[in-house]
Amino acid sequence: MQSNQHLKQEHHHIFSQSNFGDQKESLALETSVSRDTPILEKIQLEEEKYPEVFGKEEANLEEENKAEQVSQEDLLIYKEVTYSDGSSYKGQVKAATEERHGQGTYLWEDGRKYIGQWKNGLREGYGTWYYKSGDIYEGEWVNEMFHGNGLYTWKDGTTYKGKWRNDCINGKGLYIQLDGYSYEGEYKDNMKHGQGVELYTNGNRYVGQFQNGLKHGEGVYTWMDGRTHEGHWEYDKKNGSGVYIDPGRRRRYEGNWKDDKLHGKATLISSSRERISEHYDNGKMMPVLKFCR
Repeated sequence: MQSNQHLKQEHHHIFSQSNFGDQKESLALETSVSRDTPILEKIQLEEEKYPEVFGKEEANLEEENKAEQVSQEDLLIYKEVTYSDGSSYKGQVKAATEERHGQGTYLWEDGRKYIGQWKNGLREGYGTWYYKSGDIYEGEWVNEMFHGNGLYTWKDGTTYKGKWRNDCINGKGLYIQLDGYSYEGEYKDNMKHGQGVELYTNGNRYVGQFQNGLKHGEGVYTWMDGRTHEGHWEYDKKNGSGVYIDPGRRRRYEGNWKDDKLHGKATLISSSRERISEHYDNGKMMPVLKFCR
């Protein structure tokens, strides 16, 4: 299980008329051999004559024996156990093996606790895990790991609700901090990866693609004052073609960006819809030189 820093579940019947088919078939069995024939020989003769009937009965008996065996293996009892390391368990166990199986509570000596379902001695199904730090995970488990849908709550009130796989956040989910920051979208191995919406504490917002936790791909960044940048991002910065709109100044820039700065050719569209060609070098506008012949 991953650390808190990175984040931070188990009457036999021999012959019956119903097994043989209709009544006519049963009567045929009774009258098909002589009364003088020995009993064991009669049975053998009938088995040879009607193999499908006796075969069916044997199969039924075999299935019933298997079912009874499985039933005995899965029989659960309640048990309270204290282990040599100070930990304890209260709940259901298999009667045959005393493996934790079903519903139960396991308490570690250091304060950690699990309340939920078990399967063959492992946490599996639905359960709640309490860290000694105060963090809590409630959700689905497979083979001792967070797997499926789950809610993780940090001690400070931060929450993540969504998909997990092999103890890591994987798939779609919603992460919320008490200071107003949130992210809703796709994750891969605990990092924002894929399509998502990120809301910042200052009111700004990014809607677009992420890769390995960073803005990467196509996306739109919106400032709280209404300004927007729509374009290509690489490693959390504006890189490549994009469109920047400043409604307050009634200006629009179309061009290329490098590490968050205008770089290369750009077109300024003014409030009067005039298109002005400009050239930038790392965010600094360069003068346009004109030559006469």
